[in-house]
Amino acid sequence: MAELRAALELAPWSVGSPLVPSNANGLRVVGFGERERAQLVYGVVDRDRLVSLLQLSWV
Repeated sequence: MAELRAALELAPWSVGSPLVPSNANGLRVVGFGERERAQLVYGVVDRDRLVSLLQLSWV
């Protein structure tokens, strides 16, 4: 989780992939942890330099 947090602080658009493939500028999703069993959905607001964590789940 610490590595993911650091990556989101530095370059959030380079982490994960679009939640909806046809909307590359919308919400993003990234898997992490052992065998990527945890999943984070987040949004980026560039003008405010803000990353909003919307959902964190373990599968």
